[in-house]
Amino acid sequence: MVQGTYTVTEGTEPGAFSFESLACSVTGTGGTTATTSGTTATINLKPGDTVTCLYINQLHQGAILITKTGKYKGCEGQSAGSPIMVGGSQIGVCTGTGSKADLNGAVFKITDSNGAEVTGSPATTGVDGTVCVDSLPWSGTGTSYSVQETTAPDGYSADPANTNPQTVSVTQNAKCSDATIASEAALATFNDVPLTNISANATAVVSGATTSTITCVDSNGKVVADSGSASDPANAKSTEGLVPGTYTHNHRRSVTEPI
Repeated sequence: MVQGTYTVTEGTEPGAFSFESLACSVTGTGGTTATTSGTTATINLKPGDTVTCLYINQLHQGAILITKTGKYKGCEGQSAGSPIMVGGSQIGVCTGTGSKADLNGAVFKITDSNGAEVTGSPATTGVDGTVCVDSLPWSGTGTSYSVQETTAPDGYSADPANTNPQTVSVTQNAKCSDATIASEAALATFNDVPLTNISANATAVVSGATTSTITCVDSNGKVVADSGSASDPANAKSTEGLVPGTYTHNHRRSVTEPI
């Protein structure tokens, strides 16, 4: 190149990268100078000299912090972080707010805008009720990811009132190992409801004195539990894993009077 003044400017950064720094160095004794300002280098080139400019871009990688909550009545009056032990295993911790708990064992699928699962998906909440996934590229004002609960913890079901999947936007750099991850990551919170088993049983105190039966139905009239009949106890029906709701029972009885 002939001597003269030149400017070099970086254009649009690729993908999830942004400009971080620019430095130029001169080799030769011709008296060339090179100054930088932002993404632009201004070079006053002299004969026989060489100028090397190094642009450094930063890859934007953020994180998503997922929290799984649910009701656990035993947490009432317990301080935040109190472990919940069931059958010798920890199923979560109390949040310190009423009967609310953070639950272990919920599984989540995380996908990018193209529907592809990210590295770290599926992710399962730990005993503190949280799971974090990082190394998620983002650009511009933020990049959207989908977080879907695919498996609820044992004894719980996804709350139908919640949005599932949820869309979250990753807007800043973060690593799950950061001490301040709760303020850096995109947050997704899912609430689950505890399930209940219902069965019905009706037995005469004096054998043969009555043929009582009990039938339980849900709000739509569907039978969820039936004690069966005395003549055919195999008709008995029970249902496990019912979501919270209103269930009613019908009681039918016939009495045989002695002659």
